[in-house]
Amino acid sequence: MALSIFRREPEPEPELTKIVISLVGGSGSGKTSFFQGVQESLIDDTYVIDENGKFNIRLQPIAIDSGLGVQENGNNAENEVIQETNISRVDEAIVNQNSVNDSFAQLLAFSAGSQPQIQPKPSLRDDEKVDSYNMGKVSGSDRIAEGMFLSDALRKAFAISTQKGFKANTATVKYVHITFRVLVNGKPKCLLVITDYAGELIDNSSNTLKRGVRTLAKHLNSSDAAVILVSARDLSKNIQDVIVPDESMFKKLETKREVSADNINNLFNILEKDKFTLLLAITQKDSPQVDARISAHHFSRTEHDLKNYIFHPAFITAENKNWSTGMTPVTVIGTRRDGQPNVDGNNKILPEADIHQENVDIAVLFCLYNAVLCHMMSLQEQIETLSRKFGKTAEEKTQLKLLRSEKRQLNELRMALTSNSELFQEIGLQYSAFTAIADTGEVKILKGGDKT
Repeated sequence: MALSIFRREPEPEPELTKIVISLVGGSGSGKTSFFQGVQESLIDDTYVIDENGKFNIRLQPIAIDSGLGVQENGNNAENEVIQETNISRVDEAIVNQNSVNDSFAQLLAFSAGSQPQIQPKPSLRDDEKVDSYNMGKVSGSDRIAEGMFLSDALRKAFAISTQKGFKANTATVKYVHITFRVLVNGKPKCLLVITDYAGELIDNSSNTLKRGVRTLAKHLNSSDAAVILVSARDLSKNIQDVIVPDESMFKKLETKREVSADNINNLFNILEKDKFTLLLAITQKDSPQVDARISAHHFSRTEHDLKNYIFHPAFITAENKNWSTGMTPVTVIGTRRDGQPNVDGNNKILPEADIHQENVDIAVLFCLYNAVLCHMMSLQEQIETLSRKFGKTAEEKTQLKLLRSEKRQLNELRMALTSNSELFQEIGLQYSAFTAIADTGEVKILKGGDKT
């Protein structure tokens, strides 16, 4: 009797979920330096999450894109788009190293504020994604090689040193966004895009203010999280002694103008999001120019007044829409081991500086964690809808497998991020609008009274 051999078909490769974190703040708020902290903690180094070393996470850069400017489609300003130029893609990095070198020379020119002569392509649409299928075809050694190459180029673009000081703004051409693979224990779990928007898009002094806010809102609608960056040095310029307990320690009008708060508040007011994360990051927390009242009691009064007086509309929007929110002070400079500052009174980096980031990694992982929960919830809804359907076609069965596999990848990332219960303790007002059941990965929205 002949034996029948059944060949099991390989499982279809799931598409890596794309998660987008946008950096929002006026000129000089510290967005460019924020990237340096990301580079130091999550790109150059492997971040060990739990004390037992069971889980580690790292960002592997695979693409850089930059927007060159705002154009209008026809005469209707509502149809304006930000043109985008492709700086580097993973396939280009492998096929043509010379062209990538040229591209990064252009990125470095952006950092210096100059405009390279390159042809823009149409604005990136929601359906245009990094080709994860092609990435899967690249050999492991090539992936490592191109990841190291891009990482080295990013290091040069965002490096802060005692010799050259702080890096010039990188988003002078509207925005720069960088795509990473998020690796847990060396295995990709999702894609992460971190976008640095130019401060001029929301500066109060901008001549194209309304256009900039409206255009930025359109782009943020495709984001999963936003980090509002506010310089502690800027806050110190308009601080006042508080006599009445319910009075702001910041001069409201002056402070709002200093940090472009009105435009930022308007930005989130018109955002069309129901699942989102909003994090307030106070930058330059260790600068000698920061008033001691701002950092007092772990920035608790600063957090209260920024939420209730300066960015109150944004946080009211977040509460009404059940977004996840938080606040954390960050620095990419830090202090020396003896507690002395790394910069002088003029904010110049000292020769003996011991430069290191603090809390930038936590800010990124906090946004990533909450975004993962949102995507898991969306996948769960799709899976339940498709599972209830009778007489599924072969394509629908394959789609169901892909959805479950994609959710499983995200759940593994979520479990890694929750392996250390103290990971997000530095996040003030710490709560997530979402919770996940550990065993099944099922995600639910917390009721208002359940927030802690």
